[in-house]
Amino acid sequence: MSTTDQPTGDGAPYVQLFQKAHQKIVLLERLEEQLAQMIAKRQDLQEELRIVQRHINEELEMRINVNGESPNRILHNVAGSAARPNAPMAQSASAPVALDRFASQSITSLAGE
Repeated sequence: MSTTDQPTGDGAPYVQLFQKAHQKIVLLERLEEQLAQMIAKRQDLQEELRIVQRHINEELEMRINVNGESPNRILHNVAGSAARPNAPMAQSASAPVALDRFASQSITSLAGE
């Protein structure tokens, strides 16, 4: 019997089972590689997101501090204006804001500007 001859009788089913098992093992190894790559990519993306969030927080803090008002005072003013729904928004003495500057103009006159 040569090495290229296929086994006959009882040997053939066992060979097919071993081949099938080998194929499944190879498939599992490939899937494990892909999963490892996906996990590494996910970790990289999470780190990038943390960096972006840190930059956003730094930018917001810088803008709040440049404004000159403490965050507590801003929150107090917002909470105070929410407590008085009929009163106009509380204005800071350091930064007066004309909230009704467009109230006397119609939409069509604003669109023409």
